[in-house]
Amino acid sequence: MTVPAAPPPGVSLQTEIDALSALQYRNPRQGLQRGLHLRREALQQGVEALAAWACQHASVCAARLQRYGLAERLNREATERFTAQDDRPGLLSAENLRGILAQERAQFRQAYGHFHHVLLGSREAGLNEMYGKALNNLSLAAQGMGDLDAALDWSLQSLTFAEAQGNWETYTLTLINRANLYLEVGHIDAARQAAEDGVRAARALQRPATLATTLNNLSVALHRDGRYQTALAAAQESLEIEQSLGNGIGVACATTQIGLVQMELGMHQASAQTLLDARRLTEGCPDPALELEVLTLLGTLHVRMGEWRRARDWLAQAERFAQEHQDDAGLQAVLDVRARLEERAGDHALALRTFKRFHVLDRKATERRHNQRTQALLLTHEIREHRRRNEELTAANAHLTHAANHDSLTGSLNRRAFLQASRPRLAERGHHSVVLIDIDHFKGINDTFGHQTGDEVLRQVVQVITGCIRDGDLLCRWGGEEFILLLPHTTPAQAVGTCERLRVRFRTFAWATGRPVTASFGVSRQASHDLDTLVGEADQALYAAKEAGRDRACLFPEVRG
Repeated sequence: MTVPAAPPPGVSLQTEIDALSALQYRNPRQGLQRGLHLRREALQQGVEALAAWACQHASVCAARLQRYGLAERLNREATERFTAQDDRPGLLSAENLRGILAQERAQFRQAYGHFHHVLLGSREAGLNEMYGKALNNLSLAAQGMGDLDAALDWSLQSLTFAEAQGNWETYTLTLINRANLYLEVGHIDAARQAAEDGVRAARALQRPATLATTLNNLSVALHRDGRYQTALAAAQESLEIEQSLGNGIGVACATTQIGLVQMELGMHQASAQTLLDARRLTEGCPDPALELEVLTLLGTLHVRMGEWRRARDWLAQAERFAQEHQDDAGLQAVLDVRARLEERAGDHALALRTFKRFHVLDRKATERRHNQRTQALLLTHEIREHRRRNEELTAANAHLTHAANHDSLTGSLNRRAFLQASRPRLAERGHHSVVLIDIDHFKGINDTFGHQTGDEVLRQVVQVITGCIRDGDLLCRWGGEEFILLLPHTTPAQAVGTCERLRVRFRTFAWATGRPVTASFGVSRQASHDLDTLVGEADQALYAAKEAGRDRACLFPEVRG
């Protein structure tokens, strides 16, 4: 593969990333090899961005192959490269993968924390697609912790957000998740409806891989609803798509589902052949749970066919497999089938012992779910408290920042903030004007009406001025009853026009004194970019306006009434 020395942003780099993304699901083994090769090529040619993303996608493929150690090493390397490039989306993607790796290892609490960090980071960075996926991942993590209420809530948020953003891929994946959640809580009708919606959305997307997954999901829901013929048709369509894509795991899943439905329909010989095909497809596959399911189904099928010896052989294999992989849930399912086999074969003593083993596991599973639920509630509380503290801290910081930059009485900029904000504006090309504004006879207002009324007048002055200037203009309380305006890209004549509008507005405003309040205005003339020069001119012009009788605007060095 030839990697360009400097792939154009959004073209070569994105093309390579998209190709790797497709392989994550179609052929993770090939995706891992391609990602590692692309990483080497990118490093040799100094294309750091491509090297980082190649690492990231190779890590995802390694995780799908259950090579977790390699996945973590690659993800750490990707994180270091993203950090060096200050690539925020990349860093959040790496954090998301840490959550996925934790989830694959059933470390749902850690996964939940990672996904929540991604949620907050993507929201802050405005990465809407990643934000929507984080919502769905939080739902999956909550489901793993046994907090199904939280899982349904997160998935609903994901669904709503994805629909609002028009992100139909995340929308479809969330529907798949919701269908599984509804199946777990026993809401079969809701599960079927979510799966049917998912199929429609996937067809509209024209994404074969997503459609195949949703069809298999629909088949599971229909099977649970007793609609076996329709379930069989959905699984067969899923299989055809997976075969056309060359997705080995997808083919195995669809084949297993077909064998299960055939068994329910009483098509025992066809089911036996299909499940044997599934056995060949799943042997040594990256998903041990699927392999165990096939072994258990083969045992179940032969129980129904009355073939006790074959049933015992398959169930013995399934039991050993579950124990080797420490899969208590899978072992529980095997023991349930085995106990029924022994009971039907008339070996009641053995059946009783098997049932006892089943109930020990069932009790452990109940305790585990209870503990997970408790941990989920505690974690949710911790996250909410953390979010609340962050929001309080953010609000406090915003308040302190505002207080540091604004006059406490009027809310206008203070002198320090004005000087800082004026520099970049004065550096721009064009004519800039400075206006100094002084409230006429303000001491008399304080003496006559009191300082409280005087303070209110100053606040009203800022209100009047703010309503007459542009968003890019700067207003500052310069001292006492004096204010300064910086009007970028404004000629002296335009600045005088602004002052005249303000002067008229001052005369008609409903002041706290109940009487008109007037002001004098001094306007700079030079086309200077030096603030001190402009302020000096405006100050002299303001002095001239006062000498001429106040309630007027003066342009340096002339007096304009």
